[in-house]
Amino acid sequence: MRMENKVAIITGAGRGIGRATALRYAEEGARVVVADIDQDGAKNVADEVGAKGGNAFAAQANVADRNSVSEMVQETVGRYGRVDILVNNAGILRDAQLRKMTEENFDGVIDVNLKGVFNCAQAVIPVMLEQGSGVILNASSVVAAYGNFGQTNYVAAKASVTGMTKVWARELGRKGIRVNVVSPGIIRTRMTEGIPEKVMAKLLERVASNRLGEPEEIANAYLWLASDEASYVNGHTLAVDGGRLFKKTASIQITEIEEVDNEEVFGSFDPGRVCVCKRSARFSSRGLFGRNSNGTFQWKPCAGLYSYSAMGQLFKSW
Repeated sequence: MRMENKVAIITGAGRGIGRATALRYAEEGARVVVADIDQDGAKNVADEVGAKGGNAFAAQANVADRNSVSEMVQETVGRYGRVDILVNNAGILRDAQLRKMTEENFDGVIDVNLKGVFNCAQAVIPVMLEQGSGVILNASSVVAAYGNFGQTNYVAAKASVTGMTKVWARELGRKGIRVNVVSPGIIRTRMTEGIPEKVMAKLLERVASNRLGEPEEIANAYLWLASDEASYVNGHTLAVDGGRLFKKTASIQITEIEEVDNEEVFGSFDPGRVCVCKRSARFSSRGLFGRNSNGTFQWKPCAGLYSYSAMGQLFKSW
């Protein structure tokens, strides 16, 4: 087993990705601290681990409260004598557009999603330094890179977590402690349950796999990064997003391609048609001119020599 006798604290483990990670770690032999502000949720997951033959205990912890975090770490060390892995998974949403977001909602998300990560990491570091080893895994999100409508607070927190991770990897790597980020895409959790079907369909258009991710798939990423198999991975952001596309690619089916230098031809283009345009008065360089399936015209400069079929594929890729 990849995590035999390792001690792992997982925050936000009462449901969703945290629960899946607790169960997965226990399957691989870890002793798991199921930490959550929801005491009943944490206990249910700990009981679930125990029913499957694993070793876990529930710890009620508010990651935004330094005293609560300190008590959780002290209890862990008291029971198991060490802390090998910290998974900073706890997070909340308080969405609103910038003009409507209250200071309370902004601070609430920052306190849990950003400061909570800081609190937990700072609490386990003395233990890990004394051991000379440890792994810290932080939850970010693809929105840290792309932004997301109505999530000023959430994006700010997740982008900052990614930055902090790189700092900690530099500071702690030489001490035997690895720090990495997992950046989930759209995952089937309680956070995504309320998204309307039509909105979800639009979101999935930007995912190459064209489906929601499952909590177990994020848990597998956390498992690998915490294992010795990832012993030389440090300061890294692992996106687990199904192939997130920042911009939906226009649908183009190449039905015809030819070389022309007559701009009168352009206006009569049917959707899906692409031509190779020579240098002319209209265009300063050789390139591609085509019309997408939605009727929009596009001009793409194309320096160098390409076969027409290759240029057509280039146009489709833009």
